[in-house]
Amino acid sequence: MTWTSPDGASSALTGRRMAFALALVAVGGALLRAAPLLAPGGSAAIDVNYDEGVYLTGSALLARGFLPYRDFVFVHPPGLLLFLLPITSGAHADPASFLTSARLLAIVLGALTIALVGIVTWRAFGPLAALAAALLYATHPETVHEDRGPFLEPLLNLLCLAMAAVWLNRRDGRLSAGRALAAGALLGLAFGVKLWAGIWLLGALATLPRDGRGRSAAGLLLGTAAGAALVIVPFALADPAGFLAQVVGFQGLRHSQGVASLGLRVGHMAAMSALALPAVVVVLSRWREAPPAGKLFTTVYLLTVASFLVSAVYFLRYTSYLAVSSSALGGFTIAWLDERVRRRREVVSMRPATLTLAVLLTATLCQSAAAFVNSLRYRSPWQLELRETLRSRVPGEACLLALEPGWGLLGGRLPSYSGRWKGAVDPHAWMVLTRLGGDDRALLDGSAAPAGEPQEELRGLLGGCRFLVVGGWGLSDETRDWLARGWVRRFPPSPAEGPDLWERTAGSP
Repeated sequence: MTWTSPDGASSALTGRRMAFALALVAVGGALLRAAPLLAPGGSAAIDVNYDEGVYLTGSALLARGFLPYRDFVFVHPPGLLLFLLPITSGAHADPASFLTSARLLAIVLGALTIALVGIVTWRAFGPLAALAAALLYATHPETVHEDRGPFLEPLLNLLCLAMAAVWLNRRDGRLSAGRALAAGALLGLAFGVKLWAGIWLLGALATLPRDGRGRSAAGLLLGTAAGAALVIVPFALADPAGFLAQVVGFQGLRHSQGVASLGLRVGHMAAMSALALPAVVVVLSRWREAPPAGKLFTTVYLLTVASFLVSAVYFLRYTSYLAVSSSALGGFTIAWLDERVRRRREVVSMRPATLTLAVLLTATLCQSAAAFVNSLRYRSPWQLELRETLRSRVPGEACLLALEPGWGLLGGRLPSYSGRWKGAVDPHAWMVLTRLGGDDRALLDGSAAPAGEPQEELRGLLGGCRFLVVGGWGLSDETRDWLARGWVRRFPPSPAEGPDLWERTAGSP
């Protein structure tokens, strides 16, 4: 078989027409991501994810001179905090605007990744595969959601794919030393965002060029070390013990979270990447003659799946990190199917181009529908009421602390930072690291709450402010009674959806 699409069905998808087609898909993908922001309430009505609040609040505190690991708990490398600085560094900017700006920036990153997926796949497998890959990534349900907020994956995916674009751009199968260094530097920047970038490092090492393997490996590793050091080392040196405990040790302290069933994990990943599986089989069965791109994406895909299966933590949105490799491989599957149909046209009544287009459109329309339905799950109109309550009831000079920092951002507020409040940015991670109760499953889903002496530390954190925004997780019955004795609930007026705003009463302990 050939590894690129033959002439015929894809003959029109060349040159300028192909570039226009990829640009059109990227714009369409951006509109799909932006659509919920255009509904009544705008960005403020879209569910503020816990992680969004952590990243934006951490970046805003960094812009104001506070360092992650030393001054506040942060359990990832600092790359995303640095990337968000242009948004969060405005001295007089309303923190409520950070969320809208960051979401628009994420949509731009998603559009760039859509186009780059198509370009890399075009070089490797031909124009038909490129169009399919771009469409699959543009409509991937979990990626559509992640590309709508300041999450790690949009930036991580773009950097890893940019590395792949440089790494796979070879002449006569050879890779120059400069390209190896550049690919490594991009990968190092990706390490500065999330340690999952190590999967792409292994994928690159599995696809070293035949000529100059040692030189290419050295350039890749040197560039990776330099890029990662540029982002990480200045902050790690400020508090080495804190960095190791938070970025490395935190993962070891976590208990099972999210989807625990291996069967459900496998089923979800398979559903999100069904078209990639035939390509994986084809590449593995003909590994020696497979092109570097096929080997790279297959290695990354399999290692990502394996890491998700053995991890104690798995949330459905994690498949957004799988989307780059699965979309590229899905594009190859479409091109492979087109070629197979051409060879066996005598047993197929439909024209090969028509059949291929039908499969492609069916796949992308199904994913688009799933992405749209998925977006409806993330609308929280009560946030509009919380936003207005925080602005009207909490004086600007008053101390405010939210157990989910995104709730404070809705009202235009950053944590009233104090040096002893290392948990102000990420209270959940802080409670895990201080081993409050020793079981972070209770902290996450509210099924139980740690009791006894550790809750005294939590009350010490909460008790330092006049106003609190708290939800259902992490509070024992004793702590709830403590709130009821010394605080007055200001929002919502009766038990309803969303968190509670509490105000300390005069003379309360």
